[in-house]
Amino acid sequence: MRVHASCLLLALAAQLAPAAARDAKRCPADFSVEHRLDAEREAALNLNARERAAIADLRSVTMAPIREKSNRNELDRDEYNRLTKQRGDALDCIDADNNLKEQQAYYNEKIKLIEAGCDTGSADKLYATWLKEGEARKGKACAKADLEYLAQAIKKLKEIQADKLAKEEKSTPAVKTVDASQKSAPFCDQIRTVAGHAPNLFAGITKEKKEKWFITPGTLGSKGVKISDIAEIDEYATPITVSQDFLAVRPECSIEIGTEKNITIRIVPTYACDWHYDKTNRRELEERTDRLLNLIRGCFGSIKEDGEFYRHQFVGDDAVAVSGDLYYGEGKPSRIYLKIAKHTPAEDRACINYGFQHKEQDKKLCMSRLKP
Repeated sequence: MRVHASCLLLALAAQLAPAAARDAKRCPADFSVEHRLDAEREAALNLNARERAAIADLRSVTMAPIREKSNRNELDRDEYNRLTKQRGDALDCIDADNNLKEQQAYYNEKIKLIEAGCDTGSADKLYATWLKEGEARKGKACAKADLEYLAQAIKKLKEIQADKLAKEEKSTPAVKTVDASQKSAPFCDQIRTVAGHAPNLFAGITKEKKEKWFITPGTLGSKGVKISDIAEIDEYATPITVSQDFLAVRPECSIEIGTEKNITIRIVPTYACDWHYDKTNRRELEERTDRLLNLIRGCFGSIKEDGEFYRHQFVGDDAVAVSGDLYYGEGKPSRIYLKIAKHTPAEDRACINYGFQHKEQDKKLCMSRLKP
């Protein structure tokens, strides 16, 4: 069985946590380096996810001839065990290599951030130690594999990948339009209620703190690891849940509040909803995302597009920043996510200025976007 815990933890650390301390003299203040490296990491992870899907097919393909011979009574127990072990050893090696590539993607991003001055920390144990463990795991697994069979299995894997790539559904550009069909309906009433709480940083709809565990206490004798400790974001319950029937699943909605000590990069209070899907396809996920965000556009009196970092990113009524995007898991669980926060362009500029000049007036204005 594959060991994914380390990669999941790295994913949480990379995707949810703000950047570490930055060298203002070398790292651009517009976060362009972070955005570029984030895109590089996601591209590497998507390639790895495609390979992982092909490995799942390889398992079926390599087991089929053994099963057929066994059903025809052409194999005695010893030969059956030899063939299944030979297959299992090769798959364990391929699996370990795939897992190592995933760890490498996070490690490479960390190193490049440090080299660019956008992270003044070190390649700490969270990355370096687990990368070494992954390398050791691969070495141990591949040492058991029959080299001739392994070469045949890798060749077959490449053929499966090529076939999948030829049939793969390509991503489509976002459809951005204002759909006002729900403007007088309860859905838009909820969106406007959420937006109405943005000036006070959602204090009126922030309830009890959620305790979510990445590793639950007692697992392998550990004290447990909270997701909030990794991500430097606390999550709070909220009484407002926005959704539409066409999204097919009930979302998880919460108020996210950053805890990063460096106020210039701390996550601002945000209303966030996630829709999780165990099985879907890219086209369906994109259509649902576009439809949802276009309905939200229709809830406001005015809309101003505000960038291309997310699939959808706009400002509603010059008061709230709305973003929405999707993650397609390439055969693994996928998600749609929505975030609504107070629109604070002046405060954001003050945070950048404070990171460079450390003026008290910039600090005060920067802090105003973090606390009611």
